[in-house]
Amino acid sequence: MRYTNDREEALYPPTGLDADGEPLVGSRAYEIRFPAGALPPVDAFWSITLYDAVTRLMVHNPIARYSIGDRTPGIRVGEDGSLVIRIQHDDPGPDLAPNWLPTPEGAFTLIARAYIPQVPLLDGHYRFPPVVRVSD
Repeated sequence: MRYTNDREEALYPPTGLDADGEPLVGSRAYEIRFPAGALPPVDAFWSITLYDAVTRLMVHNPIARYSIGDRTPGIRVGEDGSLVIRIQHDDPGPDLAPNWLPTPEGAFTLIARAYIPQVPLLDGHYRFPPVVRVSD
């Protein structure tokens, strides 16, 4: 008996590191920037889920948002068509809040979820953008 999805059903690429190879921690702010026309190629949906690095559990936060993706109500795409996800502990303010994924104070990991991935994801031609540190 099998209790997991085949890779044609779902992919779950994880990361606990930023683009510089440093561990993800809540004392820093990060962004994941999807250029215009470069959202994950899926036939169902995609999301990014945040977990505490020690407990491996989702982290309670003031807006009860545990993942963010193409089905997140109110998520905003920029005028240039890009999508920027803000990842940080403190509320980033009204301009960034619709695309905010709250973090714990300590270390955390991210798991991207791609359901019914298209060929570019399956063959490795598409990769999720890096997690870029924007402040210490």
